[in-house]
Amino acid sequence: MLKGGLKIAQIVQKTNKKSLTQVVACKFGNNDLRNMATQTFDELSNNNWHYNQHDAKKSEWTHKSDAEQYIQKVPIIYTEQTLVRCMGGTEINAGHPQVYIKLDTRTPHQVQTCKYCGLRFALKEGAHHH
Repeated sequence: MLKGGLKIAQIVQKTNKKSLTQVVACKFGNNDLRNMATQTFDELSNNNWHYNQHDAKKSEWTHKSDAEQYIQKVPIIYTEQTLVRCMGGTEINAGHPQVYIKLDTRTPHQVQTCKYCGLRFALKEGAHHH
């Protein structure tokens, strides 16, 4: 048995048309989890745990920009290599997982896009193509 530390508990309380999920962090051996389980849906929804589906305004936490428009402004990266590595940035641990993109496809000089960040790569004109 573990001593101390945190435990993640998920409490789901369902009513006729509503469902509520709350993630609670509590210490082992603490009675907070049992006390939380006895709260009703209305008590928890009054503490802003419930999302109102009829509220049409955007969340405050929504991104304020359209990333797809910005990534389209980045020019295509032309290279003479047939295999490129995309890391989503210049630092090895700052971007997304490393992916290798093969550029020598059946269609010569076709633009290939990274599935994580949207950077586009293509073979230079005159580069060796198989």
